[in-house]
Amino acid sequence: MQHFSGAKLDLDWAGYSRLGRLHADWGDPNQDCYGVESVESAGAVILGVFDGHGKDGEKISRFARTEILERCKRELESGKGASETLSVVFGEVSQLIDGDDDSTESGSTATVLIVQDHRIVSGFLGDSSASFCNLDAQSQVLDSGFFFEPHRTSNRKEARRILEFGCIIEEGYVVDPENKDNAISITRTFGDRSMRGCGVHSEAEISEPRSFDQNSIA
Repeated sequence: MQHFSGAKLDLDWAGYSRLGRLHADWGDPNQDCYGVESVESAGAVILGVFDGHGKDGEKISRFARTEILERCKRELESGKGASETLSVVFGEVSQLIDGDDDSTESGSTATVLIVQDHRIVSGFLGDSSASFCNLDAQSQVLDSGFFFEPHRTSNRKEARRILEFGCIIEEGYVVDPENKDNAISITRTFGDRSMRGCGVHSEAEISEPRSFDQNSIA
C-alpha cells in the first residue's frame, strides 16, 4: 500500500499484476502493467492500467505507460486541467505508437485516472474498466458503477460503427471480411493499425469530472 498526501488530497493506493494461467501455459510474457505518478505541485495523482495484446503487446503497453504518465505529469505541472491533459496526451501517445512498425498487429488498452481537487477524471481506451464506489460515514454504499461502457462489440454504439465500415462481428470479435484471420475483441485500442479499416480506432473517451468526498470514496 502506498500513500499520497497533499493540500487537497489524501490517497492510498495499491496495485498488482499477474500473468494469467492460460498465457502462462502458452509461455507468453505478462503483457499487462500499471503505473502511478504523483504530481505534488498540482496536488494530483495519476493512475493507469494498460493491457497489451498481440506479439508485441508487452512492449506497447509499457511504452504507453511510460509516455502517458510522464506526459500527464508535465501537462499538470504546466497548469493544464485534468480533462485537457488526458485529451492531449492520449492523442500524442497514439501518434507515437502508430509510428512504430510493431503496432501493426499489436496494441494495448489504457485506462487512466487523474485524481485532483476532490475530483476524478478518467481517460479510457479499450476494455480495462474503472469503477467507483461512494460510501457514507457508516461505510454503506451510496452509489457505485463504472466510468465507461467497455469498447467491445457488446457496446451498441461501438458495434454500429464497426458494421458501418462493412466489417463482421462474430462471437464478440471484430473480423476483417477480407482476411478472417485478422480479428480483435475490442473496438478501440492503441496500435492494431491493421484493423483501422474495420472501424477500430485509438480515440479515447474522456469522462466528465466526478466529485467525491474525501472520506467516502473507495
